[in-house]
Order: sequence, then structure tokens, then C-alpha cells
Amino acid sequence: LKLQFLYLIVRLLFGLGGCAKQPTVATMGLRNIFGLNNLSFRGAGSYVDTKLPAGRSSIEGLLWKDWMNVWKFVMESQNGLCLLLCAAVYHFFPYDYEAAARWDAAVFVSRLQLNVLIVWGFYSACHVLSNFLSSRKFLPARYPNFADMFQMVFYCTLSAVQWTVWEYGFCHMLGRGYMPFQTDAEVLMSWENIAWNAALVVAVPYIRIIHFYWCHRLIHFRFMYKYIHSLHHRNSDIDPFAGVCMHPYEILYYFTTACWPSLYVNCSPFVWMWNLFHAMITPAAPHSGFEDHWSTDQFHYIHHAKFECNYGTGAICFDKMFGTFVDKFDVNVKEQYDKENIAKGKGQYMAVTNDVLNVLPKSNDYTLHWMYCIASYYWVLANALGWDATDYRVVAANLAFGPAVVAVVLMLTFGDINPLLWPFDKEPMGVCALHIAAGMLLSVVPAYHFAAGVLGGSAEATAYCQLWGC
Repeated sequence: LKLQFLYLIVRLLFGLGGCAKQPTVATMGLRNIFGLNNLSFRGAGSYVDTKLPAGRSSIEGLLWKDWMNVWKFVMESQNGLCLLLCAAVYHFFPYDYEAAARWDAAVFVSRLQLNVLIVWGFYSACHVLSNFLSSRKFLPARYPNFADMFQMVFYCTLSAVQWTVWEYGFCHMLGRGYMPFQTDAEVLMSWENIAWNAALVVAVPYIRIIHFYWCHRLIHFRFMYKYIHSLHHRNSDIDPFAGVCMHPYEILYYFTTACWPSLYVNCSPFVWMWNLFHAMITPAAPHSGFEDHWSTDQFHYIHHAKFECNYGTGAICFDKMFGTFVDKFDVNVKEQYDKENIAKGKGQYMAVTNDVLNVLPKSNDYTLHWMYCIASYYWVLANALGWDATDYRVVAANLAFGPAVVAVVLMLTFGDINPLLWPFDKEPMGVCALHIAAGMLLSVVPAYHFAAGVLGGSAEATAYCQLWGC
């Protein structure tokens, strides 16, 4: 039995299961644990027709598949591995609420080092596994050059910095007593608390799916896309490090997923950590650019190639509801890039060059928007440390809503080849308004609530107290 267990671990670590297809949906057990293909990091999914080029197999049959089966959705996917890693971090590197309450810089730096190591380690592992154990690349002729990798790692690291800021800010609120929370001992005191927190832990991947779609659709409106989200789409030959290669303001809105539910209900801080951990780690594997590896994501790769489709995921497919779903490439992937992106004048955030300085904005309006964003973050820092006496609500509102307002002003001032609401300007006004309203409610408003709670200096400033009383 011990030898069998050791053999299982070896197969998990080194992917010795060969290139077998993923078992059918009826299969239950450890062979699919963490989303592996028969305990291997290699191998195409059951939907892939290996006689066709990569990306040409239909994923229509995968929509809505397994998402109502909690075991399959959480444990037989990369969600399970990330949950296991997060639980280990929570146990061995617990939050220090007292240090966060007094803005202890040394503890922040220590946590930042841990988070950067986690990101670099996990993303590097995904990079190695996809490039050395996979062969069916969606776009075989394109691989990131040194400048591309420098940009991706640079912004990925900035995302890890903001991940740490979000953790530290939340711990500051808990350490100061602004919000109630359930300690580990309190969670274990009753079956009711155990069931409540377990339900929230299971709900996190579902919350992430819903939040991602509406947030992602919002930042694809031209005024948000041009100055913020286009940085992420600059990666046409994507790599795992492209997963969270995002503008600092995109990652701000992206991380508001953690506010649902932890900013509004009384629960264990593990739910907050798990939500952020999931948001930070899970984009790596789906951005590999390969079809035949662990946790590949043709659905999202098509989005990078065709741009005007597949804004969410296939698990809860909002794209199917709103008519933006595309299941496969109709032509060669390179031709698809040229046809969809260049002909439509989508443009890229920065020109593709071998210059590592292409991490910087290249035009006046981009530079002005970046300057505004940097000033906004500095204003938050100054207000938190007492260097600035501006009302915290003004600072929080500027942080959350300011970039969108400034983006509209810059587009109207400098002009653009596309209208403000492109590519959704041809949609019915009701659908367009729904996506803006829902995107703002789910991703921008929570950014205001989080900043106000951290800067407010009292329990009354938190959204929790405003909802439930203090």
C-alpha cells in the first residue's frame, strides 16, 4: 500500500500518466484529482480531436458541464490544488492582525516576499510544464521573446504586490476591530459555523466565475479597454505569466472578487485568503497557450485571439446567454489573429518589440492616465498613514471611480478610432446598460467599500456595519 501511494505521488509530480484522454464525466475518483488527465499533467481533454490542428475541436459540449457537481467542480479541477495550497499557506503562514493594525512595515514586507515567491514558483512551474510536456500549441509559430517575458513577469509581480496590499488592508480592518470575524476556534465551536464557512469556501470558485464575467465585460468597453485592459491583451502569444499581467487598476477591480462575501458577512478570514489566492493563482495554467496540458482553456484562448467573444468561462456560460460564445477556430489560428485583431483596428497597448522598456506607456494620453493612477494610489497611501487629511470617502471614491471618468475624458480629448462603448455599441441599449451597471456593482463599488473601510478609521466606515449595524 505504501509503494502504491509513493507511485501515485510520483505520477502526480512528474506526469508519468502518458497522453491519455481525460476520463468521461461519469468517472469519479482520484484519477482526475486537481484536473489532471489520469494523474498526468500531459494529455488533451476528451473533447479534442487530435487529427485536427490545435484549437479546431469544438468545446460546445463542455458548456455548463460539471459545475453543479461540487466534487468535480472543486476537486477534479485546478480549484482543488489551489485550495490545498491555500490551506497550507493559511496554516503555516497565518495573518498577523495586530501587526497590520499598526501598519507594521516589516510584516508587510515579509508577507510580500512570501506572496512573490508563491506567484513566481507556481507560474514558473506552469511555464515549465506547458512548454516541456505539451506539444499542441494553439499558435505554434509564436513564442514570447525576452521582452515579452520581462513585461509579463514585471506586471505579474506588481499584481503580487497588490495582492499583499489587499491582504494587509483586510487584516488592518480586522485587527482594529472595524469588522467582526470568526477565529478558527469560533468556527469549530458549532456545526452551524462549520457548515457556514464550508459553504463559503465551496462557493468561492462559483463567485469567481460570476464576478469575472461581469468585471471582464466592463473593462472591454473601449474607454476602459484602451487605457487599462489593453495591457493584458498585448500578450497575443500568451504564457502562464500572462495570466495576471494586468494594469494595476485592472488588478484592483479583479481583486474585488474577494469582497464577495468577506467584506459583507461575518466569516473566517480563510474565505478572504482563499478568494484572493484563487484569483491570483488560477489564471496561470489557462494562459499556457497549449491545448494538451493540465487545466488548458481553449475557451479563454479564443477570447485572446478573437477578442470580441468568450468574456467569461464555459462553466457558467454567460456568453451563451448574450450571444458572444465562440467554440473553436474556424481557420488557422494565426490567420484568425490577423483577421480579427488587425483588420478590426483593435490595436495593442504597446508595439511588439524586443525592447524591455515596452513595459512603459508609449503615448501622451496613456502617460497621463498612468500618472493619474499612480497619484491615486499615492493619495490612498498618504491618507492611510495620516500624511493627508482629505475625507476618506473622497479618496476612496477617487480610487474606485476615478480611472473610468478620466479614461472617458482622455478619449474625448485625444480622440480614438472607436466609440466609447465599442465593441458593444451595436448591442441593444438595455443589454449594454445591464453590463455596465452589473460590472460597476460587482467590481467598482466593492473597491470603494474596501478603500473606505481601510481608510475610515472606525467601524462605521465599513460596508459591514452599514449593512448590519455595528
